Amino acid sequence: MSLNSDRLDAFTVVAKHLNFSEAANALGITQPALTRRIQRLEEEVGQRLFFRNQKGTLLTESGLRLLEYTKLRDKIEEQVCKDIGAPNDKELTGQIRIAGYSAIMHPVIIPSLQNLLISNPKVQAEFIIREVASIPILLNQLKVDFIITDFKINSSKVTSYLLGHEELVAVEHKDGTPRSNTYLDVDFKDNTTEKFFLAQKKSPQNYHRSYFNDDPGFLNGVLLKLGRAILPKHTILENSQLKILNQFQSVKNPVYLHYLESPYLTRLQKLIQKEIIENCQQYLLRTNK
Repeated sequence: MSLNSDRLDAFTVVAKHLNFSEAANALGITQPALTRRIQRLEEEVGQRLFFRNQKGTLLTESGLRLLEYTKLRDKIEEQVCKDIGAPNDKELTGQIRIAGYSAIMHPVIIPSLQNLLISNPKVQAEFIIREVASIPILLNQLKVDFIITDFKINSSKVTSYLLGHEELVAVEHKDGTPRSNTYLDVDFKDNTTEKFFLAQKKSPQNYHRSYFNDDPGFLNGVLLKLGRAILPKHTILENSQLKILNQFQSVKNPVYLHYLESPYLTRLQKLIQKEIIENCQQYLLRTNK
């Protein structure tokens, strides 16, 4: 069965906006005309593709699978056009989207891709920073090509690659802090401090926690002597205002690269994957010096 391309294109735009009115405007057609296209596509595939709830328009499980197909189709079409149109052009083009947490994205992942991006100025890179727990959903919803987390995703649909390990250390202001029994985190769901102390032979008893919304926030809190924090060593090596608390053992924290299983990866995706795997170690290994 061959699916109607106009209806597939309409589906892709609705999936992008998750709003029929905005999608109709983007396509330059009326909303009733767009609704009819989606209804006929649903009749073709024999499944509902969207549903509505209090949050708005969302993709069904079948809709997510169809979106995965349309993205794969677009990638193949884009690569074929490039190969046919400029077979001798070695410069990369296209878009790459990577999501991860700030402690790994800024000091490790982005520098790992520096040379590739400089050598290929037509590549559009989008780096998305999120809290670790909210990163996998971006991959599941096909909003990114790669994600970086500190845990492995056990799914047959996802390929996970261990990039290496961060070295977590306890730090405070170089002059100390009057709040030495307070540890700073992003929010109550951030379990970095808890994991760190579970790995210690002797941990502080009944320590307090304070929350600063994001990584820059609680780092600023440490610099203001508002408490201590658990941080990857590679994020603080050049900060002369901080000192590592050597009474605590450093703890290794895994770093994983994930992407969806696919029968087709573009040349750009393959090279991005290769650059991250080959280059990130030099930034992670700084923690062991």
